[in-house]
Amino acid sequence: MATIQLPHDFNEVDTERPLVAKGEYTVRVDMIEQKSDGRVVAELEILDQGPFKGRMLYDSFSLDSEGGKRKGGQRQLRQLTEAIGVDTANLNLDPEQCTGRTLRVTVQHRTGKDQKVYANIVAHKALNNP
Repeated sequence: MATIQLPHDFNEVDTERPLVAKGEYTVRVDMIEQKSDGRVVAELEILDQGPFKGRMLYDSFSLDSEGGKRKGGQRQLRQLTEAIGVDTANLNLDPEQCTGRTLRVTVQHRTGKDQKVYANIVAHKALNNP
């Protein structure tokens, strides 16, 4: 098997991507699905011009509210569906209706238990909302 010739500066490439900066971004829903553990996850592509154009943001929503747990995941998912104009009155969410729709999101930074800093989506808004 032939070896792969790598670029001359290959070993100088930073392995960490710069963190998406705090702020508001216009994004497109590229994928939304429910995982086997019940969480709903979404991949959102940044559309704004600038250094983060094309970067993906990931959102995860817990639908579990048993035992008096907070309904933050449900609240955030409802924000997203309302922002993209998807009807959930029948308590069903069709991923195909979500894919390709655009909205505004607010990103903040949070330090995880592993001491890494993460870019977290904290709000979802319709494009026509300030």
